[in-house]
Amino acid sequence: MARPRIGSLCLLMCMVMLAGVPLYQKFWTTQSSLMRAQRNKGHFEKMWASSMDEAADWRKKYDDENGKVLEILQRLAAVEQQLQNCTLDRKAAESEKRTLLEENAHLQEEITRLKRGLE
Repeated sequence: MARPRIGSLCLLMCMVMLAGVPLYQKFWTTQSSLMRAQRNKGHFEKMWASSMDEAADWRKKYDDENGKVLEILQRLAAVEQQLQNCTLDRKAAESEKRTLLEENAHLQEEITRLKRGLE
């Protein structure tokens, strides 16, 4: 009598084990896919952080170049202003020179006339 119970118990145990194998495989594949997704997530986070660092580097380079361009444009405007002032000063000096030459010519004519008047 004890024998049939042991046999049925063994049979039941084998059936449970056979049913457990697909269940175990299903759990294993689920866990494996979750771990793979976790690894992919970590990989994508690293890639995203790397791309953000690279974008920040390019932004810094752009800002540096933009600052240089603005500085050069300011210096160019200052040089143009100085050149314009020099041109205006030069024109004023030439105008004054012409005026003085005309006045000098007029005075020399008068000196010549006064010398003739003395003789």
